[in-house]
Amino acid sequence: MYGMDTADSDVDFTAVFYDPKEFRNPLAERDVTHTNATNDLVAHSASKFARLVVKGNFNTLDLLFHRAEQESAFVYGLCHIMRPHAITQNAARAYMGYVMSQRGSGLLHPRPQSPTRKAQVEALGYDPKFAAHLLRGMYSLMHILETGEYYRLTKDDKKFLVEVKTGQYRKAILEETVEDYMVKLENAYMLKLGNLPTPEKLEEVVKEFFVAYA
Repeated sequence: MYGMDTADSDVDFTAVFYDPKEFRNPLAERDVTHTNATNDLVAHSASKFARLVVKGNFNTLDLLFHRAEQESAFVYGLCHIMRPHAITQNAARAYMGYVMSQRGSGLLHPRPQSPTRKAQVEALGYDPKFAAHLLRGMYSLMHILETGEYYRLTKDDKKFLVEVKTGQYRKAILEETVEDYMVKLENAYMLKLGNLPTPEKLEEVVKEFFVAYA
């Protein structure tokens, strides 16, 4: 989805599905919205998906702004009405929360990894895939703060992040890169978070869409 896949990348599937039991008020009736998940498949009901977008969940925003392989008319319509309003202060806060939590792990994924990634950590002193996604999150947040728009990685970004992901940089260089960029990011966050819209308009269009189809 990000153009950062390599020859040994696995394939994960995420779906958004129509569930007529979840109509009326998808942002309030949390007990009837749900996600089903296995090791390689995550399936959000449409109401859960909408609520995650309003919350600013960055994984859900990535799904929202990328073309689906298959789309029902309902899910297509829901995504279409949400996209113009989805980049809010909630989204920036969610990205910053992700960046800060990842950065606190010191370029090491906090959970046990596959044998391949464990071997990379032993050889490099850091987790290259973890580092690549940390940097991707930082770039995305900076773009959101500066433009108010979702960020699609540039060709140069992808090239650099694949190099990071495949362990082509020394740990010290990446640590310096992250810390330097983090200073700029924190300054931009303090100055520009308030310029982004609050989520009320997004909430309004989501509720109207679900009521129209109830």
